[in-house]
Order: sequence, then structure tokens, then C-alpha cells
Amino acid sequence: MKITVEFNSLEEFMEHMKTEKVESVAEKPRQTAQAPQAEPEAEKAENLPMNLPEPAEKPVDIGTGAIVGATPEEQKQIEAEEKPAPTFVLADAQKAVREVVKKKGKDIAKEILAHYKHKDKEDSPATGASALKPEDYAAAIRELEEALNG
Repeated sequence: MKITVEFNSLEEFMEHMKTEKVESVAEKPRQTAQAPQAEPEAEKAENLPMNLPEPAEKPVDIGTGAIVGATPEEQKQIEAEEKPAPTFVLADAQKAVREVVKKKGKDIAKEILAHYKHKDKEDSPATGASALKPEDYAAAIRELEEALNG
């Protein structure tokens, strides 16, 4: 069964909605006997969303992968947020330490590693890449690379 209701104006619709909400439950059975179509209309109108929700994601251009309507700066920010941060392992940290020792010297590498706590001894600094905590690999590698480039 399909019921179509037409209103001449938004005011007429809102007037109808206001009167339907004010009526008590005791009056509804009486109304149903008089006008059987009134209740389904009201239920339909109450279930319709007044404001449509915005889409969760912005539309993406299939050809380029760019967000439609985004400025170049916004696009760069969105791409940076989507890319996961690189994860480093012990081998990466060891390689960075070896490069600093080779090019800048053992003392520079020790000084950088001293900024981080030893993974087994809370009170002492890290003495080598294998003494670093896994969560410190990224920061230590970044510092070691800065020492090489600076």
C-alpha cells in the first residue's frame, strides 16, 4: 500500500505536524476510526529526516585520487594524515648508528643515544642501538640522521 500526501506549503505541513504531536494517545484511536489514513501519514512524516546527514567522506576523483573541491594544501594534509608513520626495527637503528660512527665519530653517536633510556635499566642511558626501547627507534633515527646531515 502506498499513500501519497501533498501539502500546498511548508507552513501547512508544519501546522499538520504540530497538531499530530500535541494529540494524546487516548485521542488517536478515535481519530483512526474517523480518518484511517491520518495515522499512517503522521507516522510517515515523523519518520522522515528533516535534515539529511552529510556524507562521512568527501567525494574522491577516481582518475587522480584527489578529494573533489579540496585546495592543494588541504590535499597534502589529507594525504599526510592517511599515510601511516613509518615503523622502524632494531636493524634500522643499528644501521643509523653505524653510519654516524663511520662519518661523524663514536662520541657523537654515544651523545645522541644518551638522550634515550636503556630498555632494561631505567636509570641509565642507552649505550647502543640494541639498548634502545622499540618506541624510541624513530626519534633516535631521526636525531642520528640530523647529525649526519647537519
